[in-house]
Amino acid sequence: MHQIIFIFKRVIMAQVAALVFTTFMVTAAPVLAAPQILGVIASNQVVPMLCDTGVCAAELSTICLQRKRDDPAPGTVYQFDRPGSATLIVTAADGKTSEFPAGDFVEVTSKRLYTAANVTLDMGTLKNLGGVKASLYIASQVSLVPGAVAGDPDPISQQERQYVTQSMRALADRWVGVTQDKAVAAVIVNQLINATPSKGRMDKVARRTIWDRTIANSNELLNSGQNKAAEILDACQFRVKVGRYFSLRSCLEVKNDSLISDINTRYWKGTEAGS
Repeated sequence: MHQIIFIFKRVIMAQVAALVFTTFMVTAAPVLAAPQILGVIASNQVVPMLCDTGVCAAELSTICLQRKRDDPAPGTVYQFDRPGSATLIVTAADGKTSEFPAGDFVEVTSKRLYTAANVTLDMGTLKNLGGVKASLYIASQVSLVPGAVAGDPDPISQQERQYVTQSMRALADRWVGVTQDKAVAAVIVNQLINATPSKGRMDKVARRTIWDRTIANSNELLNSGQNKAAEILDACQFRVKVGRYFSLRSCLEVKNDSLISDINTRYWKGTEAGS
């Protein structure tokens, strides 16, 4: 009997020691270095925010501007690089609009590594601003900078930030400008993503008419990149119909990430070559 009690005590003590060690490792885990600065692909565009589940949200397509820094984990907090980078447009019930600095009211977080960022606005805040709808105006050559974290072993310095958001961001426009087919396709596919619900599925009629409702009047985007985006939408429509994807949004996200990865690969090859 005493031997059983002794063994029982040993087991309990081992479990307590393991718990203490695990707690220590979690609390003592080092803070990771700041991830890469991101470049927003959609420039000089108005991006509608979809308001449901208590928040208004819009997705932005982004590229990696700093190859040597790590990709951001999903949910990493970011900030617009400068005042005027993004404007929050609030529409009241009577149709009147008001504009506010977006950075003062929205939260920006990475969504799928370096390929997408999520911008959210609390619907309570929207109501306080006198609005029932919201959208974002994204200026040209906008970058997203990760928020500062206490204890960061390798924070982004002011000099690094200035170089990346100015020189590197301007260079990136050779690959994400409106003359690049894949970049134009990425902008259009991103617009299609923002026209789909964040949760659940669209009905068949909504899926069939999404192009006409979202893209038909975007004359500034007419080029071969639009044809590529239309092909992607057709492919996703089919894949949803046959059950390969649960929703149109999930398929479009995968296709858009592939486009952006290709753009980023060309960008890095170009910069390595000194072009």
